[in-house]
Amino acid sequence: ITVNQGGAFFLMDSSGELVYNHSDLCSDLLPTDFYRILPENNFSSIRLKNHTYLVNAQSIPTMGWTLVSVNLMSDLTKSSLSSLIFSLLLALGVAFLGILLAHYSINKRLNPLYQTVEVMKQVQSGNLSIRAKIMGTSEIAYLNRTLNRMLDQIQQMLIQENKLAKQVYEAKY
Repeated sequence: ITVNQGGAFFLMDSSGELVYNHSDLCSDLLPTDFYRILPENNFSSIRLKNHTYLVNAQSIPTMGWTLVSVNLMSDLTKSSLSSLIFSLLLALGVAFLGILLAHYSINKRLNPLYQTVEVMKQVQSGNLSIRAKIMGTSEIAYLNRTLNRMLDQIQQMLIQENKLAKQVYEAKY
């Protein structure tokens, strides 16, 4: 039977005497120390000498013996701690990847809208010759087509107004 460092495996008879003992406990801890403090449910976490031990006992009624296993809690939880750290790092990595993917997706969807806003700013500053790019068939493409038609109409109206103003001026003078 293999026993981890700081652990023990022993058999006790009904009178509390050792039948078998395989222990790697420190010398001032005896198997009987654990046997005496076993709870009714035969499973417990016990703190002794600044260490927490997991003690598991199983009775063998036909023999009148009790099988007791003692393990350091730190040894039992060592692999789960590394699994926890791995899981946390994996979760952080997936979350970071999700954020990057969301950022890329949002920018890809909003970039045409940003371009339309830029065209509108140029128009606001007086540049009526600029036109919005029409990409795809989305609502933004519809908006860009409508904006371009409106700019065409405004330009045509300005050309018409200039022609009329010129005709009025020429007729007057």
